[in-house]
Amino acid sequence: MKTFILQIILALLIISSSGCKNHKIKSNEETQVINEIFKELTDSLVYYRAYPPPPPPPLPSSIDTSGNILNDSFSTKKYMELISKIDTSRFVLSLRDSARIDVDFKDRVNEFLYDSAYSDYQAAFKSYLKNDKKKSDLDIAAMRNTGRYELVKSSNIIGLENNTNNPKYDFMYYGEMTISSLFFNDSHTTGFFTCEVFCWRGCNYSYLILIKKVSMTWKIQKMIRLSIA
Repeated sequence: MKTFILQIILALLIISSSGCKNHKIKSNEETQVINEIFKELTDSLVYYRAYPPPPPPPLPSSIDTSGNILNDSFSTKKYMELISKIDTSRFVLSLRDSARIDVDFKDRVNEFLYDSAYSDYQAAFKSYLKNDKKKSDLDIAAMRNTGRYELVKSSNIIGLENNTNNPKYDFMYYGEMTISSLFFNDSHTTGFFTCEVFCWRGCNYSYLILIKKVSMTWKIQKMIRLSIA
């Protein structure tokens, strides 16, 4: 009896290990695909960087009897000191810690599925509709094809906020991206994902990105705008 129980435990451990390994393989594949097309993707999108906050209003003590603002006021000096710490050579994009599919694509998936113009992607769309996709996190540290941008997790940005007292961004921040899970056809030669961009001053937009493996390298075939605000 004891031997039988041990055999069951061993079998469960093997299954669990296999599942983790498969999940890791999928995650690595998605990271590799996104890494191959990331520069092409970001070169095709528009970003608006978050500018430093304006100087603080002058203190009463920094205004002379004629109403002129004195340039050597403490507040101005403090502000310039903080602003000088921003590294203008670092262009940062953050990647949201989420693999969610864009809601506008969810509403339009059947439109793409039954459009003959996207026949090469029907199997990938059907894979999405099966709803059996496990979340696969992108390995940001393994992504090197980021062009001019430095990529960080959004969770590392949360809590940082530029204000007149403390501009905590010590880099040029260009906003946040959400890249969904990737969905492929059976032979993994075509696929798609959605990409949402949240830029400065509340602007946001999203795209459906159709990709294809060409000469063993993934390329963007088409970008279809889903929303803009």
